[in-house]
Amino acid sequence: MWKREEEETPEFEEGREYTNRQMELMADAWLREDARAEMCRTCGARGVLTGKVKTLAEGVTDKAGNELHLEFPEYVCEKDHHWFQGEGEARGIGGEAPILFEEHLQSRRRREIFPTNGTPDPSIVAGIYNRTHPQGRKVNSKEQRSRNGASWYR
Repeated sequence: MWKREEEETPEFEEGREYTNRQMELMADAWLREDARAEMCRTCGARGVLTGKVKTLAEGVTDKAGNELHLEFPEYVCEKDHHWFQGEGEARGIGGEAPILFEEHLQSRRRREIFPTNGTPDPSIVAGIYNRTHPQGRKVNSKEQRSRNGASWYR
């Protein structure tokens, strides 16, 4: 299967000229990084690193006998709530103005309905798409689907 090569995102340098594609790649990288920002579970404010690190021994050793230690940096919000990395909420890409990356747009294009003439039938979007027909494809009953984990169609 043909796979598109991943383009490398350039590092931002002040005063340097960038192509539109390079600026798009940099903006996507910054938005992805911002979406992973740690947010306080108590008040919802953005967390800032304090510089402290919590180290936990996992009890797993390698062949040389070295024990695995995990480090979790500490975060604090503007209301002085403290937590360690992974305990807060990820900012995410949802909300009032969700972020759509190129892979989201490609996924939408794949599912889009292109009729030969006119506009798509609104009933497809409204939910009657999976209705059955006497001469159509056989379907599993609600009981079969819940009991056996079967799909809609047989």
